[in-house]
Amino acid sequence: MYLNRKTSYLLAILLVLLFFFIGALFLNTGYQQSSLAPTTPLENQDQVSQSTLPSDEPPLKKTTHEAEIGDMSEQPAEGFALENFHRSETRDGKVLWEVTGQNARYFPEENRIDIDACLFFTNDEKGQKIVLKANEATLILKGPELQSVFFPKDVRVTYGREMRIVTSEASYDHKKALVSTSAHVQVIGNWFIVEGDGLHARLDIEQYKILRNVTSILEPKKRRG
Repeated sequence: MYLNRKTSYLLAILLVLLFFFIGALFLNTGYQQSSLAPTTPLENQDQVSQSTLPSDEPPLKKTTHEAEIGDMSEQPAEGFALENFHRSETRDGKVLWEVTGQNARYFPEENRIDIDACLFFTNDEKGQKIVLKANEATLILKGPELQSVFFPKDVRVTYGREMRIVTSEASYDHKKALVSTSAHVQVIGNWFIVEGDGLHARLDIEQYKILRNVTSILEPKKRRG
C-alpha cells in the first residue's frame, strides 16, 4: 500500500490526536477514583466512629453512689432529738401516767424513745403516786399508747415516803403495772431492808416479791416510833 505525503501527514495527526484522547481518558478516570477514596485509613475511621457512639453503660456510677451517700447522711444517726421531753396519758381528766426527761431521741420506725434523766410517774389503786427514776430509759410505744419501759441502770422505785426499791436494771410492763428484774434488789422501808435476786413488783396494788436469795433486816422499834 502506497501513501503519498499528504496522506501520511493526515495519518500522523490522527495518531497524535488519538494518543492525546486516550491519555486524557486515563487521567480523568484516575482523578475520579482518587477523589472518592477516604482521606484516612479504614482502621482510623472505625476508631473515630466508635468513640463518638454513645456507650451502652453511661458513666453514672459515681454520681449515683454520691446520691446514695447523701440520702443516708440526711437520715438522723441518733433519732430525732427532743429536748425537755414530756409525755402523758389522761383519762376522764385523770393522769394515768406521765414521763419526763432530757435529751430524748425518737426512733419512729421502731416506735421507740430513748431518754436521759428519766422520771416516770403513775398511781396505785389508792391514788398514791409511784415514781420510777433512772439515768436512762427506753419507752416502747404501741401507736400513741405506752407499752413498756426499760431502765438499763441505776433504777429507783419510790412508793410515796414509805418504801423504795433499788436495783441496777428493770423493765416495766404498763398493761400489767409490773416492774420486773433478774438483778440484785434492795427493798428499803422505814423499819426494814429486804434484799435478794430477782423481783416482781405490782405498782397498782403495792405488792412485791423477791425471787431468790432473800435476806432481811428488821427494826421494829422504828415502826412503832
